[in-house]
Amino acid sequence: MAADGTKGLADYAEFRRPDGKWVVLRDNRAPGAVGTRYYAAVKDKAEDCYPPAILTKLAGYACPEAGELPNGWVWIVANIPPRRQFFYLTVSTNGVVFDRTRHLLTVEGEARPDRIGGGGGPQYPHAVTVGGNIWLIYSIGKTQMGATRIPIGELVKLYDPGVTD
Repeated sequence: MAADGTKGLADYAEFRRPDGKWVVLRDNRAPGAVGTRYYAAVKDKAEDCYPPAILTKLAGYACPEAGELPNGWVWIVANIPPRRQFFYLTVSTNGVVFDRTRHLLTVEGEARPDRIGGGGGPQYPHAVTVGGNIWLIYSIGKTQMGATRIPIGELVKLYDPGVTD
C-alpha cells in the first residue's frame, strides 16, 4: 500500500543509490487510477522492508526498469501513457533527482486493440548488463520481442560530456 492509501501498486523496478540506500519504483494499477507517475519507497539496507511508497514526479506507466552504472549513477527506462509506443531513459547522479532524460526508442508495432497493452509499442522492459553494454529486452505489443543495446560508455559521455575514453 502507498502512503496515500493507494492499493494498486504493482510492477516494480529496484535500484541502489550511490549512498547505499535501496529504492523501489512502482506503478499504480488500481481500478480507475490514472497511472501517469510512479510511486517510490526507500530503505537503508537490502534486507529491510520497504515503507509505504509515495507518489513521485517521475512520469511513467506500467513496468519500469532500472539499474546502476559503474560510476554509481542510476538509470530508469519507462513508458508514458496512454499508448506505450516509446521508451524514455532518465539518469541520476544521486538516485534521487532524475534530471538527465532522453527519448530512447520508438517502436510502432502492429496494434492489437483486442489485448490490454496491445498498442503495438515497446513495453515490459528487462535489462542485463553484459560487458560494457546494457541490453534492454522488451515486448512489442505483446506479440513480438525487441532488444536494444545501450553502450554504457556512450551513455555516460552523453550525460557528462567531460568524460573521455
